[in-house]
Amino acid sequence: MKSASMLLVNQRRANCRKPKLFGNRLKSLAKTRTTSITKVMDFHHKSDNAYRKIPINIIKVMIPSGTAKLYIPAVNNYLPQVNTMVSITENESRTVEFLTRNFSKNYNINRLAKELGISPGGMYKILKKLEKLGLLIENKLGNNSFYKINFASQDAVDACRFALTGKNLSPYARVWAKDLEALKEKTYLAVLFGSLLTKDKEARDVDVLLVFGKKNFGAVNGLIEKINRLKPKKIHAVYQTKEDFLKNLKNSDPAILEEVRTGVILWGRDFLVEAIKNEQA
Repeated sequence: MKSASMLLVNQRRANCRKPKLFGNRLKSLAKTRTTSITKVMDFHHKSDNAYRKIPINIIKVMIPSGTAKLYIPAVNNYLPQVNTMVSITENESRTVEFLTRNFSKNYNINRLAKELGISPGGMYKILKKLEKLGLLIENKLGNNSFYKINFASQDAVDACRFALTGKNLSPYARVWAKDLEALKEKTYLAVLFGSLLTKDKEARDVDVLLVFGKKNFGAVNGLIEKINRLKPKKIHAVYQTKEDFLKNLKNSDPAILEEVRTGVILWGRDFLVEAIKNEQA
């Protein structure tokens, strides 16, 4: 079964008064020397040292387990150090994705097994492994055990972000996704949903959920109107300010929950996972 690994590489400071960061060089190296990297994400962290606080780049690399080697040299007086390695199978990733998207509901082993098309025995093993890794927490109610994402764990948060990259688009839908990228700088989140994902070219319009700051409404609406003038199909955009979206998540708005549950996230996975995490807190 296909599996994917999450490798967290941390740059540790060596003895140097004027250290140089090599995040971009390491990222470039990872791309060129391995053939199976699926995603690279940059984070930033502050680290105390004897002289002053300096920014440290943390590179997160997702690679299919056992199919690639990652060469990480010491560069510019920094010694890369592996903090943690978490390997999860495709079905385990599907489980994390399902529980992330369906955060508002409770699922026990049997219900999860039915939803994901996995035997109850197989589902039990998956849930216990994810719980052992700290990605899930078990809530017992009577004789039933319900499972949720353990948002207190950074590894779990990262696993959610990774799992949400899994859905593929048809070539036709990818063209629309490319057109919508003009909105990326003005929005926190874009989710493609509706008939385009099921009917492809036969869809009558293109449904997309867009979350943005109030001040960007005019710019977002203007870009949608511009695309609609150029394309044969019209974009049906569901507009949500950041405040409205967070409120609707908290109130379990059926339409918004359905779009999160079934849609393809074009961008904004970090924003969505953080919103779900805060709602579950």
